[in-house]
Amino acid sequence: MSAIDKQLVAASFGHAAETYDALAGLQKEVGLSLMGLLEPEKSPEDLRIADIGCGTGWLTHHLRLNYPLSYITGMDLADGMVEFARAHQPEGADDWIVGDMEQMPLPSSQYDVVFSNMAMQWLEDPILWFREAHRVLKPGGSLLCSTLLDGTLIELQESWRAADRVLEGSGATHVNRFQTQEELELSIRESIPEADVRESRWVRYYPSVKDIMSELKGIGAHNLNSDRPRGFTGKSKIRHMISHYESYRGPRGLPTTYRVAFISYRKPH
Repeated sequence: MSAIDKQLVAASFGHAAETYDALAGLQKEVGLSLMGLLEPEKSPEDLRIADIGCGTGWLTHHLRLNYPLSYITGMDLADGMVEFARAHQPEGADDWIVGDMEQMPLPSSQYDVVFSNMAMQWLEDPILWFREAHRVLKPGGSLLCSTLLDGTLIELQESWRAADRVLEGSGATHVNRFQTQEELELSIRESIPEADVRESRWVRYYPSVKDIMSELKGIGAHNLNSDRPRGFTGKSKIRHMISHYESYRGPRGLPTTYRVAFISYRKPH
């Protein structure tokens, strides 16, 4: 994988706070599916829940609706997202904090549930995240998280490759790279080997490539790799990329594929 520029991740998602909820349809669908896996043994009033990578607080709010008496912490790397969540979802969490999921400012063995929806794909390797989640969970506590896998945005990736072949590209990364399932499972084996991993494939359709790119930019998920192209991308290369992407068009429009992994883990007593 290309190195992830973590400062750029924080800045990009922070700037996208105002537009995120209107455009993050996939993230919301995946998040609600992830919430469906949450089956706490305790009554809701007994739970301490941490929503890591909480973004605008939309899913944190839904956690609050399902577990109204729980103590909920919302944490995100982007201070812009945390400020937005604090202002727009004030009842969603008892605490809103800025923090890195690889080094969380949370106490050990205090949480019944650690929940994280589509945040860990912005890590180069999730081993530290899994170890941190294990650290903050109480014995018997549950980790539920989702992430994107290699093969996500494959149509866009192949279209940029086609344009680079025609116009002798620099070899820079045009599309975010994500872990393969094998790499993810290796990270899990080295940190929380008892975890369960399930993969699901999601396909969304758009009228144009412009709509696809606008959505990625609007949610802060445009190219965040350290070897992304620098400077202006020529109009000719963009035209070649769009032309190739059009070869994927079907009756419902232009497809965009997402491969999603759902990880669930219960910390031993």
